[in-house]
Amino acid sequence: MTNKMDLYCATFVSGGQQIIERQLKKKPKDRFKIVEVLDGMVVFETDYTPHELRQMRFLTNIFVILNGLYFREDMSFENLFKRFINDGVHNKAHVKTLLGKHRETFKIVVSENNQTIGFDRVYLQKAETVVEKDLGMKLSVREPQRELWFMRRNKIRVEKSDNTGAGAEEVDEEWNAAVAKAMADKGGPKEPEQTAMGEILEPGNKNIRLICALRLTQLSEDKKFHRAGELSPEIAELLILESNPTPKDIILDPFCGYGGILKERVHFNAYRKAIGVDSHERAIEGIHKELNRQINTRKNIQLIFGDFFDQDEKVIPKSSITKIITDPPWTSFRGKSVFKDHAFENNQIDYSEMLKKFEFVLMKGGKAVILIVGDKEEFENNLFNFQKTMKLDRVSHILVSGKKAGIYTISRL
Repeated sequence: MTNKMDLYCATFVSGGQQIIERQLKKKPKDRFKIVEVLDGMVVFETDYTPHELRQMRFLTNIFVILNGLYFREDMSFENLFKRFINDGVHNKAHVKTLLGKHRETFKIVVSENNQTIGFDRVYLQKAETVVEKDLGMKLSVREPQRELWFMRRNKIRVEKSDNTGAGAEEVDEEWNAAVAKAMADKGGPKEPEQTAMGEILEPGNKNIRLICALRLTQLSEDKKFHRAGELSPEIAELLILESNPTPKDIILDPFCGYGGILKERVHFNAYRKAIGVDSHERAIEGIHKELNRQINTRKNIQLIFGDFFDQDEKVIPKSSITKIITDPPWTSFRGKSVFKDHAFENNQIDYSEMLKKFEFVLMKGGKAVILIVGDKEEFENNLFNFQKTMKLDRVSHILVSGKKAGIYTISRL
């Protein structure tokens, strides 16, 4: 018997779609099915509970879709609102179950490609009335517990990178085949065919999606405190997933800062040993305090105060590390450079020296997953000089704090 799966969508770090897809495709097919990937968002069917979905820490926000997924490129927000106002919430019994017995407060948000926009108050008021009636929720624009999003998103254009950094657009043959079949079945291009998921149009109109969805992750879950330069858990999780974590891993973060990557790795995946190095004593003390329990009980976490480039073979032996997962320094804080004089010049890390050190400590078959923010070309030029010992497996281009960045996955030959 097939489980009943409901329709959801979730946001993720912009540019991380290939990593996200690889992870989600590992889920049991009878419990999880990707419908499609949009710009910074994945649409899927699942019977997972909201709690199970939140365990996928690479997802930033999770929504339950209320009225299907609309494929009309020319469909306006006005028409989307009209549909919602006329039809109401299709799956209200399921949504009420997700929300529980509490009469939670809400507000409506309108978003155009991940940017919130204003909208006609008349339509907003009518939609608010539908939500109050169908879901028993109470409007609170100032202090809402939930948000109902009317969203317009573009379908993503996936770039497949090779070792030269060149990219090619991925052709959506599956979509084109489905459209061709639908048009043939109808005997030509007439009115769009209504499906369970929305409307199928000709291939030229496939790139826009309009979605009406209730956010399940609460607003209070968003605003987690991050120190300057500390990675968000979602980005740290992407790096960790790219390393293919195993319980046998001996992990090194040579520029661990306040431990965003290290803490995420030791809390949520088994490992053999974890090592963090940083030249800022306060940062090392902070990690030690937060991981005090693990350090005292497992005794397999080593925190080193000092410059990674100065660590000799007695501290980090040759070929002793299976996975390097790191975010090398790339910015300044409060007007002061975070870079030490050694191995840095003009606030730019010496990538050649860094890769040479990685080459030394990584065992053969080990992996390095490196987040490069800023001058990716400089890093790639240096990596080319190590092609006899280091192989570039793939690159995922993302945004970090509004800056272009790349997640580089490298194997030690």
